[in-house]
Amino acid sequence: MIDISENELDNILNNTIKDFQKNLELTKIKEDIIPDSIKWLFLSGKGGVGKTTCSCSLGIKYSEKFLKTNKKVLIVSTDPAHNLSDAFNQQFTDAPLLVDTFENLYCMEYDTKKGIKEAQEEFCKKYNVNEINKNFNYSQMSDLSDLFKKIPGIDEALGFLYLVKKLGKMDYDLIIFDTAPTGHTSKLLSYPQILKDSYNKMINKPMGQMFKMFINNSMNQGKDKLSEIIDRINKLNEKLTDPEYTTFICVGIPEFLSVYENERFIQDLFSMNINVSGIIINQLLSDKNCINDFWKKRKNMQDKYLNVIRDLYENDFFLCYNELQDEEIRGPQKLREFSDKLFKNKKLNMKGPSVNLENL
Repeated sequence: MIDISENELDNILNNTIKDFQKNLELTKIKEDIIPDSIKWLFLSGKGGVGKTTCSCSLGIKYSEKFLKTNKKVLIVSTDPAHNLSDAFNQQFTDAPLLVDTFENLYCMEYDTKKGIKEAQEEFCKKYNVNEINKNFNYSQMSDLSDLFKKIPGIDEALGFLYLVKKLGKMDYDLIIFDTAPTGHTSKLLSYPQILKDSYNKMINKPMGQMFKMFINNSMNQGKDKLSEIIDRINKLNEKLTDPEYTTFICVGIPEFLSVYENERFIQDLFSMNINVSGIIINQLLSDKNCINDFWKKRKNMQDKYLNVIRDLYENDFFLCYNELQDEEIRGPQKLREFSDKLFKNKKLNMKGPSVNLENL
């Protein structure tokens, strides 16, 4: 029989209760990896690292969480090479569609080319062709048209703003963006500001005053369309830079190119004052599966970059680790299973600035 005093027993019980409360709190944090106020959640990363699978899994996770409060989740693919339909084994279009077997989870695959075309048509409808012909000759119109077309990223900016406008008319409590590979996403985020800056430079050039007069004399109604676009850019930037409204989660694998690309993208996001919450690391090898020299070498390589990832982010973001799966994750059931596993193996920390990539 163990001889233990009453005080020692009290201490053991108190410590046990504290540990239980700590674990309970950790479980609660695991269930809420992003603030409840977040409306836009972007998943980014290099191609082929599992962004779509993680986007679908997060969509499932939050749709289950929101079910009791009748809230809805929308997953939007902005990648020209859409994968949501393949992931869920269900065909989606550029209009939200309820995912099979779910009550409050929707998906849409945004058609970038169609969106750009519709944005251009919307822009042109604002102006009166007869007024344009009356106030300007063909040569002046040609010069102004060339000037306008030279604005960097004009089509992409209009397309992105058009998507945001469409989403603004929809009633969803959380929108998860399954983005294109990192470089494309970084450009997409920068296009609206580039358009705004280019417009401001353009109207300060000699031809710019004629362009401004062309805009003012050619309107069908109300405020001129370019000024409206600039207002929409300002509102978009407010949402993107609000850490209570928008956040990013970077997805990667423990290899140099993925680690480097994610860090560079995180630095780009910080330069735009956009918040980052965490990193998901996929395709990890376990010791038990490394049964020959080939897989052992791969495991050593992964361990090296996992240490780099920890050094870079351990004090800044939550880190989530997922082992390489032995089968494809496709269809609602497999995605549900992966969603359950997704945040079981992770280290949680306060979010903050990233370390410079000099450590690499």
